[in-house]
Amino acid sequence: MSEREPLEGRLTPVYDELRIAAMWQRIVEARAPRSRPRPLGRWVLAGGIAALGALGTLVVLAWPEVGRVAPLTSVDPAVRVSPGAIWTSDRPVILDDDSTIRARAGWPLAGARQRG
Repeated sequence: MSEREPLEGRLTPVYDELRIAAMWQRIVEARAPRSRPRPLGRWVLAGGIAALGALGTLVVLAWPEVGRVAPLTSVDPAVRVSPGAIWTSDRPVILDDDSTIRARAGWPLAGARQRG
């Protein structure tokens, strides 16, 4: 048997050493801490959401009360305020929402209705 020369010299390498070295260099660079600060996008988004939440809370707290559902009644229990009632005095009647009704004695409340 004759001795043959090694095959490594005749075969082309399956992998490229320069390409592998460049890939490892990119991995090392990606793992290294960056010299520039990270973008503040997340903090800006979180701050914006918190500001909207605070604004929404202020709007809810400052919103006027919902209109009443119950009919108005007189603060004075002796005075009846309902359709068909007749005024017996010239003095004004103060209602429970701090409004006042002024009418002459003898006038009926036939058309008086609370609109809401």
